[in-house]
Amino acid sequence: KSDNYKDGNGNEVHSKYHRYSASSSVGVTPDNNKRFELSAGRSDGYASYADRTLDGTKFLRENIAGKGQIKNVSDLVEKINFQISRNSIFHTMSSAMRSANPTGMDVSHETNAARITADLVLRASTKAKVGADYSQSTHAGNMSLGSPLRDDSEFKNASLFAEVTEQLSKKDKLIAGYRGDSWEVLDKRVASGMGASTTSGQTRKEFTNSAFARIERALESIPNSTTYIGFGRSERMPDYWELISNKQNSSGASALMSTKTEKTNQLDLGLLHKSGPLDLSASIFEKH
Repeated sequence: KSDNYKDGNGNEVHSKYHRYSASSSVGVTPDNNKRFELSAGRSDGYASYADRTLDGTKFLRENIAGKGQIKNVSDLVEKINFQISRNSIFHTMSSAMRSANPTGMDVSHETNAARITADLVLRASTKAKVGADYSQSTHAGNMSLGSPLRDDSEFKNASLFAEVTEQLSKKDKLIAGYRGDSWEVLDKRVASGMGASTTSGQTRKEFTNSAFARIERALESIPNSTTYIGFGRSERMPDYWELISNKQNSSGASALMSTKTEKTNQLDLGLLHKSGPLDLSASIFEKH
């Protein structure tokens, strides 16, 4: 926590803040191959801003999660990890620390998520990690303190991913991976009035792809060193601020339907060296 500070002329500046957080977890290990854990956390606070008319009077965050790990399931399945979680955010901007009749607004964001991965031993020289995850998040807000929150969007994401490591020889290793994401974004804003949207009630569906491949080689000429070359391509779905908060893109079209996914291609070259307590690395990449 901190009180208001004074500037160089001794004038008090509206700048005090306070924040707290608390978390706890409990876990059990039935045997050497199993671990299960339950955790929860909560934080809140406020912050006074010298550069605007509203302060952050609430920063409430709450989360609860359960996760587990099971090892040595079979000759094929080396390890399974899974997790489920719920996170909520409630944020208030208001003039409550400046006025007896405060004005302001609230926003909330709630996310439910689940994830499962498995480490596989396909053969002596081949290992793989496969998995799936899912998330559903809802964003809501109001334009006046105390009024009901109204949902303005819902994001759903389901994905499958895999990574394979192949030991080609004593010196060479190939690593490759892929992730496919299915997205569904619902515009829950009203069709008319304050906060109206031209895509009210519409749903945008998108499928994004990301992949990479990398070859590593242990160098004989430089002991304890590995060189690598890799290429990756990623595709990112626009987020809430790009699709919902902005009603239109730069051309004036509906941001929900017309804002494109972001695609990135990257080529990497590098060298890794380990010698006792010393680790060295050098890399070059080209990105576009």
